[in-house]
Amino acid sequence: GARPARGAARERGGRAEGEEGSARRGSRRAAKPAPEKRKLPLGGLIGFGALLVIVAGGWLLRDLLFGGNEKDEGGPAAGGTPAAEAAPAAETPAGGEAVAPAAGASETPAAAGPAETTPAAETSPAGAGEKPKEVADPDSVDLSALPEFGPTMGCTPEKFREMQELMATWMDLDQGAAGNRAGRALQEEGRIAVPVIINFMKTIDLGTEYGFRQGDMCQKTLQHICYERNFGWKYPPPEFRANPDPETVWYDKEVIRKWAVSWQQADQSIEAWIKMCDIEKKKPEDATRLRKEFGEGAPGAAPTKKDDEGIDLDID
Repeated sequence: GARPARGAARERGGRAEGEEGSARRGSRRAAKPAPEKRKLPLGGLIGFGALLVIVAGGWLLRDLLFGGNEKDEGGPAAGGTPAAEAAPAAETPAGGEAVAPAAGASETPAAAGPAETTPAAETSPAGAGEKPKEVADPDSVDLSALPEFGPTMGCTPEKFREMQELMATWMDLDQGAAGNRAGRALQEEGRIAVPVIINFMKTIDLGTEYGFRQGDMCQKTLQHICYERNFGWKYPPPEFRANPDPETVWYDKEVIRKWAVSWQQADQSIEAWIKMCDIEKKKPEDATRLRKEFGEGAPGAAPTKKDDEGIDLDID
């Protein structure tokens, strides 16, 4: 009976000690203060408020200085060029057409007078420096001022009149076969037929299709007589075939003038004729025959490269 009683007493004592320990731990927990919640410092709030005031003041000051942004008031966009630095609007002169100022040009003070502007017609296009092409004037070449040539060395007056008749028949384009025969006969006469052909060429109206055909026939015959030497010949474009354009007429009249100037030197000088046609090189035996037949020829002007007006003569 004593053992159980002592065990119960120990058990009660243990429980009492445990309860006392729990009470002491609870009192220590209650005595420990709870952590305080963090609060924003007063100085931080004041600084944040001052920052907001500065930002708002800067925005208002910007609007006052630069007139607002482009979206609201038509000024330059934020971060762009201020209105005071923008390019001035295009000026409208008295003529009514606006002329934009040159990029990067400095402004001209009012006291210096208005800035000079280049008219639109004088603006230099791409490829500046090229002179405009001059329009050829056919009337600038006066064929009637050229001399009338007579019989040359080795040609009698009777033979000269006979060739003139052949020339008239040949230049009548309605003669058909008879005209062709007359043209071949003139070509066979060779050098002595040259003045007859040039005399007729001076009277041709190259501004018509009929006259152009006559001139073309004459220059081809002269080329054959002169050992294929020539001064060129211009043919009108298809649209001007019925009525040759002024440039073609001017060119071909100039060719006729060169024939006349060149023959004027070779008319009475066989050496000038030989050089004019380059006979010494192309057919030396003919040059020898001509020198035997005419000697040095009658006194005449020596051939030159250019006439008195600077026109190139096709002689070497």
